[in-house]
Amino acid sequence: MADQIQIKDVLDSMMGDQESINVLADYLGYTVGKNPVNPDSNLRIYFTDKTEDKSTGVMAVLAMPDLNEDSNIIQIRKLYEQVIDIKNNQLGSDFSVSVVGFVGKKRLVFFPMVGGNRDTRLDINPQTVDIDLYKRNLNYLKNDSIVVEESPFGFGAEIKIDDKAFRRELSSGFLTMVSLYRKKLSEWITASDLKKYLENLVSDKAKVYIEQNNINELVQDDSYKKVLSTVVDTISLRQLMRRFLEGYYGPDSFNVDGIALGVGDGTLDEAIEKAVNIAKNVSEEKDIKKLNRQKTSIEQLDIFKASFTPEEVEATSQVQIKEGKKDYLANLSKKASKQFELAYGGDLFAGSIGDAATKIDNELAKQNDVDWAKPYIDTK
Repeated sequence: MADQIQIKDVLDSMMGDQESINVLADYLGYTVGKNPVNPDSNLRIYFTDKTEDKSTGVMAVLAMPDLNEDSNIIQIRKLYEQVIDIKNNQLGSDFSVSVVGFVGKKRLVFFPMVGGNRDTRLDINPQTVDIDLYKRNLNYLKNDSIVVEESPFGFGAEIKIDDKAFRRELSSGFLTMVSLYRKKLSEWITASDLKKYLENLVSDKAKVYIEQNNINELVQDDSYKKVLSTVVDTISLRQLMRRFLEGYYGPDSFNVDGIALGVGDGTLDEAIEKAVNIAKNVSEEKDIKKLNRQKTSIEQLDIFKASFTPEEVEATSQVQIKEGKKDYLANLSKKASKQFELAYGGDLFAGSIGDAATKIDNELAKQNDVDWAKPYIDTK
């Protein structure tokens, strides 16, 4: 029966109650039981028919009527506090499960019981339910996919779930294009006055090179290279994480403290596309890899006139700012940075590195909005 039911239908039926827990169990192929440590609690356990008894469970499941498709990032990450509580207080050392699941209204969130964190999760919601990766990952949680092994130390059955249930994957083509724009961003910073934002982070010697615009010496300075790489990685990871989180939770998750991008319910990608005309003509992955290996004479780059080599121009999208949108992307960059900082609040915005990354990102959008937009366009 479970094979004939589509996960989308199951998700649509989820109401964040005990009956929803039963419906999900049937879909995954498990039987439902009470918490053997505290039978009076609302926690339910999914048991497999692959073990001789119920001395161990596959999954601890909790109904969460307040969990829904509109729940934001902070609320989802906060669920992990309950995973820790279930592990340490509700189950203890006498009974174990491999996964903790939260059943909401049209939303299912799963965490590994051991070896995970608040960002190691599988989130099935109306935005992700049709994505192949999420459907494949959910299949790893089904009874048909789990493996039961007897403990070599005589501790009974051990239930093993493939780590791929919580994986996130990126295509090699995407990563190759990200590498190209990491290279370009490093060049743009070094070739322009954007590097002034790194002055307080580098050695005294490198600081002098920046003030003198001595690029030949600067690019050989270990202090500068280390700081530059960290700042560029921070900016690139923000772009990557922003898109991932928008896809995972929906763009509304970034609309905090009244800061909106001005595009209704749209993503940052969609907000950018409202301001530009795009002729998308991205080269094949092998050609991009070749460009990544080429060394560019930074002295020849001009952030305003010639920020790409002719080969790079041909290999990437052609972008033009629409009439009347001159300051749009500069303002968008500032809003997006502030949104992300408030919603995520992680290491990507912490300390002097985070501050320098924000200033460079915002200033690039102000000085050359096309170059700021192109990494988003070509990695979409």
